[in-house]
Parts: sequence; C-alpha cells; structure tokens
Amino acid sequence: MRSFEASAPGSLMLLGEYAVLYGYPALVCAIDKRINVILTQRSDNKINIKSSLGEYSTEIKNINIEQPFKFVLSVLKSYADNLPYGFDIEISSEFSHKVGFASSAAVTVATLLALHKFLNINLDSVELIEKAKATIVEVQGRGSGADVAACVLGGIVNFTSYPLTAEKINFNPEITVIYSGFKTKTPEAISKVTENFKNRVEEFDAIINKIGNATQDAISSAKENNLNNFAKAVTQNQKLMQKLGVNTHELDDIINSLNDSSYIAAAKISGSGFGDCAVGFGKSIEIASFESIPVKISKLGAQCEQI
Repeated sequence: MRSFEASAPGSLMLLGEYAVLYGYPALVCAIDKRINVILTQRSDNKINIKSSLGEYSTEIKNINIEQPFKFVLSVLKSYADNLPYGFDIEISSEFSHKVGFASSAAVTVATLLALHKFLNINLDSVELIEKAKATIVEVQGRGSGADVAACVLGGIVNFTSYPLTAEKINFNPEITVIYSGFKTKTPEAISKVTENFKNRVEEFDAIINKIGNATQDAISSAKENNLNNFAKAVTQNQKLMQKLGVNTHELDDIINSLNDSSYIAAAKISGSGFGDCAVGFGKSIEIASFESIPVKISKLGAQCEQI
C-alpha cells in the first residue's frame, strides 16, 4: 500500500492584520516548527485519523466535518467522489494547537499536498494556496489565506488576498515570540472588532487604510533589508492595533517589556489580538511570568514525498 508523508510549517503574522481582509497587503512568515501528515492507502473504504488530539473513524461515503479534525475531514470530503480507497492518516505536530502558529492552515496544506500526490494531481503553489484557503473559509467562515501562503511557500511572504498574490521576500530577522497565556479564535476576534466599530465605520476604515500603508512601508524596508525602517513600520502598526482595541493587559506588558530591551528593534501583536502572542524583532529574550517560545523564520515551505 502506498504512503505519502507531507509536512507544512506553522506561520506567524508579522504585519497587516485585519487590513488584509480588505485587500491590503500582509507580511507573514513560516516558522521552524512543522505539522506532519502521513497518509497510507487502505484496501477498503475506511478513513482512520489519529493524532495527539484524538482518533476518528468513518467510511468515505459517511464523512462528517467534526472536531478535532474539521480541516482534514473537509479536505477529504471535497474529494470523496474521487477516492478509490480509504486511508489511515497520522498527524503529528511540533507545536501546540493552543498557540497561534496557524496549525489549522498547516494541517490543511499538508493534507491537501499528500492527497494530491496520492491522486497524482499536480498543483502549483498558487493553486495549493487557493484550495487550502477555500477549505479554511468553508470551515471557519473567515480567513485571508495569508497563513496558508506562508505554510506553502516558507520564508517571509508579501501576501494580498484579492487578487491573490504571494511573493517571497529575502529578509530574515531574528524574532522573539512571547505567549500571553491564552488566545481568542480569529473569527471571534474579528466579530468583536466588527461589533465595536459598527457605529464608527469611517474611523475603522481610516485605521485599516493606515495599517495597509504601514505594512507596505514594512514590505519596502524588508526588500531593502533595512531593519531600522522596518522597525518603525512595526511600531506604527502596533499603535494602530491598539486603536482597533485588540490589546490586552498581558499583551501590553509583553510589548512594553520587549520594547524596553536593547536587543529588540520593535514589537507588536502577532495575529488578531485579544490574547495569543506578541512578536519582537531582534535577539531572543525571556520575560518573567510569560512563556517565551523559541522559533526562527524558516525558508522551508510545504514538502511531500512517497515513503
């Protein structure tokens, strides 16, 4: 029986949160922690999934989208009519799903890549991004696809959602990632911001426009390998995140501590806020009372091989 092993890196949003949902650019990176998916052909029509989160069994014709494997099952269900056999699927991860490293995007990309290799379907990187993004949106309702692009391509990616573009940038700063101790799911965070600004549409639009401009400044600085100007854009982006109201006391403490360090050029929230992580650009440091997660930006994107 044939087996395919696919892996995809986790990712970290660097700049452009919220604005990327409205057509502005985002800067996102892959990290050196990955999710692995081993897909092994069966001789019957059963689907068995196993990971540290639990186990799931069904038949191809009876696939239901259920936790904790919603993204994997959504991929399989979309190809159910083309599956001649069932699979045993084993999932392992080098990072916790509780931390915002885009585990959903990584497992979706890895599953799609393994399945396409099994079915002998060749996709270019943009097609893989589009399919993975469609799965994410189908399952959770919202998603820009920026995290998917980093998972597919690796490195630092300049991404826009529509029209979909994904460009790798040769820029590799050191980063420090500090976890606040809890996170709010992205769709919930987006709903909170939407509710908070429902009667302040012009103010919201102005903030989003400024986030887009600051992100474009960061992209230009990254392409020039100018860390000082990049840091200025990061600081501006963080001020705008504060205006969106997505900070917490914990994130404030982390960002202030990062900015007080001589090793850190600038710091900001990573992702949709209301918890999760902050990222500092510079030498890795630790902050009392918070978890420092050692990660590096990784140039290696999604990979798959027959085993």
